[in-house]
Amino acid sequence: MPQANEKWAAFLLSLVVPGAGQLAAGSVWCVPWFLAAALLAGVWHVTGTNLTGALWHAGQAGLLVVLGLVSAEHAKRLLERRRAASDTRVLKSSLMYSSIRRSAVRLRLEVHVAEDADELWRRVSDLQSFLTIDPFHEKITLMRTEPAPGVHVVLWHNTFGRRSVRFGKILRWEEGRGYALSDLSQRGPHRDFPHVFFILVEPMNAGAESVNGQVRSRLTIDVRGKWTSRWIPAAVGLCWMRWVMREHARLLRKAL
Repeated sequence: MPQANEKWAAFLLSLVVPGAGQLAAGSVWCVPWFLAAALLAGVWHVTGTNLTGALWHAGQAGLLVVLGLVSAEHAKRLLERRRAASDTRVLKSSLMYSSIRRSAVRLRLEVHVAEDADELWRRVSDLQSFLTIDPFHEKITLMRTEPAPGVHVVLWHNTFGRRSVRFGKILRWEEGRGYALSDLSQRGPHRDFPHVFFILVEPMNAGAESVNGQVRSRLTIDVRGKWTSRWIPAAVGLCWMRWVMREHARLLRKAL
């Protein structure tokens, strides 16, 4: 199974040289990306001596940046975790709401799954596997064998190739239903967006239990935290966290 460090390495490679991450991933997609990069570089070279307008060169530079970003995202997705089954379990995922008042942040993601709540819980309660579906969680280490309230957790993060370690604790554990887990900076509980994940698994109500004969359950991921940055406006931080939650939803659709 691909690891987070592999996907971010591929991301950075293709960000610098479009197609390089695809090559590292062993994908034939490297060929069209290399050709696109070579074509754009060739146009730059041919027109550079004839068209010296600053706007023209800025446009070419912008195209190179966009090409690198798109190629990097494609390379990363090639190495993301996918479930083995071919049938679609996730029926719907949506960011229900996101808000920031003063420094308090709250985001909620709901995922409707085409399987019963017991089966969904079996996978959600496997913390080392489920929590690493998060876009930036590389590895989860429990300080005890079995999860339970009070058990400390080490959360290994990998953000665009930059690794960091954060610490948390299981605050609540309700077998078969859900749990709460804190995620805190090693610099202290009041630095670097301290937050808590509230994970809940529940069957859908009787009026919405099935779609095309499929049993449905609901997974809710509620994130509550505090925006602590003095340099980045809270509104910018909320936009960033909305993107992270939507990326998390996309990865859940692929992995569940």
